[in-house]
Amino acid sequence: MFCIKCGNNAVTGNFCKKCFLEKESLFHIKNFRITKCDICGSLYESHKIEIGDAIKKRIVTRHKIKGIRISYRKYGNHISADIECSGIIKPFSKVEKKTVDIIVDTRKCDDCTKLAGNYYEAVLQIRGDNKEKILEEIK
Repeated sequence: MFCIKCGNNAVTGNFCKKCFLEKESLFHIKNFRITKCDICGSLYESHKIEIGDAIKKRIVTRHKIKGIRISYRKYGNHISADIECSGIIKPFSKVEKKTVDIIVDTRKCDDCTKLAGNYYEAVLQIRGDNKEKILEEIK
């Protein structure tokens, strides 16, 4: 059997190894937005997060990824991240590189907003038999 694209010997389906790996993508990722605190510099989604974790969370694949390497550059309110994944597209291994653009929005995080407004909060736990006496002393 021959590859329907290049004419070499077919290995998987109707494709040779090279043509099969060219047509199959190991992973997909879309550009996205993330929020950064303009005071402490922390990145936020639903909680504090590292940029590498935000990128890994958005990688979509239906194959097995064995390794991920991320490098990124910041410019203005953008981050350009180069992602290199190695993995298995049965029965072959493949290394694939993609670039994603991340837009960084800025605002104050909840912690910095509370600190700027002189807001303090504490949890007081009272245990033991003399709870009522302790509460009276606190009042």
